[in-house]
Amino acid sequence: MIPGDKILTDTATTIALEDLTSGWEKRRLWLTLARDDIRVRYKRTVLGQLWITMGFGFFIAAIGMLWSEIMHRDIVVFVPWFAIGITTWHFITAAINEGTTTFIGASSTIHNIPLPLSLHIFRAITRHFLNYLHNFIIVIVALVLFPSPASAAMLLYLPGMFIIILAATATNIVLGILGARYRDLSHGVRMQMMPMFFITSILWIPDMLSGSRAWLHCGRNRDHDTRCRGIRTTRLFYFLAD
Repeated sequence: MIPGDKILTDTATTIALEDLTSGWEKRRLWLTLARDDIRVRYKRTVLGQLWITMGFGFFIAAIGMLWSEIMHRDIVVFVPWFAIGITTWHFITAAINEGTTTFIGASSTIHNIPLPLSLHIFRAITRHFLNYLHNFIIVIVALVLFPSPASAAMLLYLPGMFIIILAATATNIVLGILGARYRDLSHGVRMQMMPMFFITSILWIPDMLSGSRAWLHCGRNRDHDTRCRGIRTTRLFYFLAD
């Protein structure tokens, strides 16, 4: 005889998988809704969605030039590093912060329209990814203005970004469920993201660490450390490869 909790677990898993499948099948809907979310925000403005790119560009230029002087780093290295790091971090932060309130914000739609719950997650992630693509224009400009030698390791950016999107989607599903039950969660998550920004190597470069702290980012002498090579250009993630 099958235990009751086993039946309930299997049923919940089946329902969850069916919801994800149904949500993915409605991808044309959440793609359209995500684009409309951005259009509505900049409706009747002259530059429209270019405001996203321009605002981020001014931010990266100002902080990049200032912090390269403060940290005594070569601007040719630091600005592309910071541009790629802050662009990716902005996507992660926006996705995680909204993840705690995704179902709360869509509560009226959930109560009135029979749509898969995962659709709201896909819509939010897509909206943030579209913003990310707008901001990535600045990264391309930074790489053109401050070129670095090309590396085959740069190709790892594509699978790396794909993993980040999958992780953000899975995280949003969990945070969305917990956030709908525990309203304090959104405040706790937002509170943690700011110190995480400074801990993550965005405003600083790992080779600035030395001594006992160097283990955080593969050691100071990366040229002689076979465990952590590949970051010979700008950023595009750490490549743990020879």
